Amino acid sequence: MTTLSGKTALVTGSTSGIGLGIALSLARAGANLILNGFGDASKVIAEVEQFGGKVGHHPADVSDPAQIADMIAYAEREFVEASSLDDGDPAHHEEALSGYRRALEIDPDLVPAIINLANIHYSRNEIAEAQALYERAIGLEPEVFEAHFNLGNIFHDLGRYSDARICYRDALQLNPTYADAHFYLAVTLEKNGQSQEARLHWKAYQELAPNGEWVHLAKEFSD
Repeated sequence: MTTLSGKTALVTGSTSGIGLGIALSLARAGANLILNGFGDASKVIAEVEQFGGKVGHHPADVSDPAQIADMIAYAEREFVEASSLDDGDPAHHEEALSGYRRALEIDPDLVPAIINLANIHYSRNEIAEAQALYERAIGLEPEVFEAHFNLGNIFHDLGRYSDARICYRDALQLNPTYADAHFYLAVTLEKNGQSQEARLHWKAYQELAPNGEWVHLAKEFSD
């Protein structure tokens, strides 16, 4: 499939069945996604997030024109604008920050915007700001594994290994196939002198990411 990196797709009925399959295919190709469907979407969001794109959800009833209009507005407002600016280029950080802040002025509890805002602060080494935002996201939606994982990275950077270990385990409980969480949990366990437990996660990383960036290191520690 052609890469869709930087593109945003809105997929109706995407919390189960064929719609979910379409959403996963688009996510694999690099697209950011707006999911739509009834019920708790947290597990579906976690499944799509593993491919690295930005994910949001709107529960609109597609038989109601007013709700459809609101969902489209949500997609345009929260992701098409802000996510298009959030391309990893530090020169665009301020514009992206402004976009996410505008989104949060409209909806203070919009967790995808909170996490994306935190990611930018973290990339700029603004640790206190990033930590507060990840903790805010977890308070609002405890099922979003990305917030737990990134908060673990902050605690790891600060040398708070016990806290980091808890966060990585929480992330893996929500998304057991996320290779990087296995890797960083293994690193943290090694630093805590828990090499036997770490070996399980070194091996999990190798299985999940056989061509991963740190696979040689994982093999070294797991042998």
